[in-house]
Amino acid sequence: MPSRSAAPGLRCTAASLAAAGCAAVTYPAPGLPAGVDTAPAATAAPFAGVEALCDHGLRGATRQVVAFRLERDIGLCFSTPIMGSRVAPGNPSLTFDQPCQRGPVGGVRGGSGRLIFRMFIGARDAALAVDQAVATLEVEGRTLAATPEVMTRQFLDMPPGILRDGTLRYPVGESWLTFAQAVPYYSRPGYALAFGFATRCDPDAHYRLTVQGISADHHALPIPAIDYAPASDRVTPLD
Repeated sequence: MPSRSAAPGLRCTAASLAAAGCAAVTYPAPGLPAGVDTAPAATAAPFAGVEALCDHGLRGATRQVVAFRLERDIGLCFSTPIMGSRVAPGNPSLTFDQPCQRGPVGGVRGGSGRLIFRMFIGARDAALAVDQAVATLEVEGRTLAATPEVMTRQFLDMPPGILRDGTLRYPVGESWLTFAQAVPYYSRPGYALAFGFATRCDPDAHYRLTVQGISADHHALPIPAIDYAPASDRVTPLD
């Protein structure tokens, strides 16, 4: 599945160039592993639903997410690493990811000595087990290991809706339900795994993340290594 595009209004346009200008950013972009089975279309379930869970903190960047499928209709998604989160000024209940990036002034944003790589996984029918997950990170001749912080995430394995009687409806058995009515029937269990490594952010470095220890229906799931390479985008600065 191709990586998610920038949201409308975040790309550099003629209007944004005139109003606020564009900022060049460099960040580690995950690449699609060779030989994996990509989703045939953006709406192909369960991959579109898993990709929707794939958090990313660099607004407007076009290569910060990569998603693909493995055996037994298992969807995976990886996003560009972050250095942690920060609390929104005046609103302690709201946090923002701090992406690993080189910003317009030439410096790496933030100063954390911890780099977090996030992976999202979900399956249509298989029973996933992530309690034995472990990852290694290769960078600049070093190999680091980490176990993840795991969070349960529900995702939607939902086909495109059909317009009936002026409302989008979804098939459930022989019935056509509204989105809200159909959600419980198409919800699937998934997981978000965050691997934190004791290394500083370097947007110009090449990283290789290898995740092991995840199983599907009691069989080890062979997850290909993900390579992250420097990528650059021009985006509209919003903060």
